[in-house]
Amino acid sequence: ILIISMLILTLGVFKIKKIENKFLFVFTFLSLLYMFIIPYNYNPDESAHFMRASEIATGQFISTANEDGEIGRYDSTSFGDDMQFNGYEDYYSKFMVPKAETEKFYNYATAAIYPFFVYTPQAIGIAVANAFDTSVLMMVYFAKIFNLALFVFLCYMGLKYMPKYKKFCLCVLLFPMTLQLGASVAADALTIGLSFFFVALIMKIR
Repeated sequence: ILIISMLILTLGVFKIKKIENKFLFVFTFLSLLYMFIIPYNYNPDESAHFMRASEIATGQFISTANEDGEIGRYDSTSFGDDMQFNGYEDYYSKFMVPKAETEKFYNYATAAIYPFFVYTPQAIGIAVANAFDTSVLMMVYFAKIFNLALFVFLCYMGLKYMPKYKKFCLCVLLFPMTLQLGASVAADALTIGLSFFFVALIMKIR
């Protein structure tokens, strides 16, 4: 898989001329590859970000505390139990497991401090998945894909508007950490994307 991926990337990069198109091709390809090879919750605090996004998808924009003062909410036990797996075959079988009706409390105080709007794409993805009554893992990937789509769009437009230093910016956007966050449920993706787009606009109008 790695050899085939590198061949596709090499051929694609040499044929594409514009920097922003190179980013669109390379980042989308690598991030989707990363997304489906690295299982959910292997990124920092990803479960907390996902729970916060799923909370917003239900229309609750401000997190609340339980009787013990812990910030979070009660939700299906599938959010925790179905995310335990043994190998890739077991992991991807979770796509077909319906969400359990039993509930337990989830503490995600680390993500509750983020404003709701940084979870907009993830929440929309989760809401779309919920409309089809899918599994929890399917909700995770809907959230990831919607988050990635907006991140790629913002960075693509940023590179397009950037009047100079495009190659340097492309290198930064292809850092492993940027790739990891762009392909996750984390709120950092929208934060980075908006920041880069804003900087590009400022440099363009100067």
